[in-house]
Parts: sequence; structure tokens; C-alpha cells
Amino acid sequence: MRTWIAAALVMALVAGACADAAAPGDRETASGDRIDHPTGSRDVVLRLAFEGGYVPADHAFTSPPSFVLYGDGTVVTPGVQIMIYPAPSLPAIIVREVGEDGVQALLRRALEAGLGERDLGVEDVGRPSVTDLPTAVFTLSAKGRTTVARVYALDVDDAPGLTDAQRELRRRLARLAAHLTDLSWLPQGSVGDERLYLGEAARLLVAPYRPDPQLPQRPVDWPLAIDLGGAGREVGGASRCLVVEGEDWARLREVAGSTNQLTPWVHDGKRYSIEIRPLLPDESGC
Repeated sequence: MRTWIAAALVMALVAGACADAAAPGDRETASGDRIDHPTGSRDVVLRLAFEGGYVPADHAFTSPPSFVLYGDGTVVTPGVQIMIYPAPSLPAIIVREVGEDGVQALLRRALEAGLGERDLGVEDVGRPSVTDLPTAVFTLSAKGRTTVARVYALDVDDAPGLTDAQRELRRRLARLAAHLTDLSWLPQGSVGDERLYLGEAARLLVAPYRPDPQLPQRPVDWPLAIDLGGAGREVGGASRCLVVEGEDWARLREVAGSTNQLTPWVHDGKRYSIEIRPLLPDESGC
């Protein structure tokens, strides 16, 4: 999966809702009763991810969620993707801290959008008769329960067969998705500065190298004492998924900073292609 394709897809999904999103100067102020939520640094409070659609099979391994809020106020989102091919090996993922006022504002928006009472599925949001679009998956943990809403073709609200209630719920959830792409509406001073997310470990998708004859690349020696041909687990065909962490991840990150998605990694006389994605705080393994 090329990272610019994933970025363009997410942008297209929320484009229809952006017109209704809060303007940059329209900040929400802290008000109302406090909404209870998990507070751990690895506890997911609110997440938006996209699944499926017309994307390669490795998309789920290499693409981070569109938005994750953790219990301690940490927010992780995709960063700006460089629109070049081949893309850098390390994806741009951004982390920032949101104060409790900001967390409460996000929770209120999620509840107002229709999340939180129960799981939402096809009977609630319908299923437009369009093909090859992803499913938006909203997860909310608040008020002592965790609920999930699955919405196929999130930005489609005018397809035949949708009820008025389904159209309205889709519009509210699309507006929420748009709000999660721009946090400038949160209470003044509640959002910290952006920084690059590195993580404590990374997920690697390793496969035999397939060169692009039009774009030959400089080979790079695999820097770790991990067997690329046998480590990890098979994930279909000849591909393998493995996790590197700690000092190994720090070393690989240093080397991978100057590589791209077409770089051939050389280990034990063989060439491999590697796609890399840092694991988020709540993630582990493949």
C-alpha cells in the first residue's frame, strides 16, 4: 500500500463532512458534567479507523488508525504524507497531548454524534449499494462501557434505500469524523504541540523483493540479528509479519530513516522488501 493512496482515501471520506465541521475559530468551551472514561496511557477512549475498501491486502498492517485518543489525553493521528513515489519507509504519525477539557469536548461530540449507547450496525446506518469503499469503525469507551459503530461508505448519505433516520445518523458521524481531523475547535489551550510518534516497537511486513525496473534502488544491509527469512509469522503467500522493539527498533529506525518503500533490504545474501509501521500504545504483535 502506498501511503499517499491511504491518505487520499481518508481525505476523500471526510470531504463531504468538512463543510459542516467547526470553523478554526469556533472553539468549544468546557461545560457540563464530566463524562467518565478510562484514564490509562494504553486505554483507547475514542478511535476512528477505516477497514476494507479497494486497497491492497497489506493495508491493514501498514496503515495506522485515522484518530486515537487514549485515557491520559494522548492523541495519535496520521501526519502529512509526502506525495512522492516511492514513499519513505517510515510513515508520518503524529502525537500530541490533549488536556482533560479537550478530552471532555471530544467525548461530548462523540455522544452527540450517536455513539455510546450501544453498538451500531447495518440496521442503524444502512448499507449503500456502492462498491469498493471502506468501512468506518468508531470505538468509544465512556460511561463504563465500550461501543463500536461500523459504517460502510461513511460519506454516502443520499443512496436509495436509506431511511431518514439512517441518513441523519450518517451525517452526524461524518461530521464527527471531520472534527477528528482538525482539533482547532477544542477549548483554548487544551491541545499540545505536535511531535513525531516513534513508539516502543514496530510491526514489519517482510516479503521477497520485487524490483521496479523503472526505479532501481540502492540496497541496504539489514542491521539486526533477526532472520528476515524465518522470523515472525506467515501472513499469506510468501510474506511474514514480525515485531521489533526496544534497542532493535531504535537501530532499525535510524537506518530506515534514509530508505523508502522500494528499498531492497539485504540479509544472508537475499533481498527483501519491508513495510514498517510503529505500533500504537494499545497494540502488540502482528
